Amino acid sequence: MRIRNKTLIDVIAQTLQEYNKSADPSGSIPYEVYTDLAWGGSIGTPVFDEKFKVGTPERLRVENRYAAEQTGNSIEYNNGQLQNVVGKPCN
Repeated sequence: MRIRNKTLIDVIAQTLQEYNKSADPSGSIPYEVYTDLAWGGSIGTPVFDEKFKVGTPERLRVENRYAAEQTGNSIEYNNGQLQNVVGKPCN
């Protein structure tokens, strides 16, 4: 879905980034983190499966970024890249 030359994923990622400005005023968190979280909301859908093929580093990155933020724990996937939690848990 496109919204004025932006994908819905971009709109969600930008919204997450804007929401997080109080926790990250310098903007040090890479934009990829926000797009990964936006894509994470579509895990298990045909669109996600088409965009991120099973076993690819990109899919593992998105799945593990999403899992790390949900659980509050860092997650390492098969190729040794670590996804650290960047957000703070909501209590």
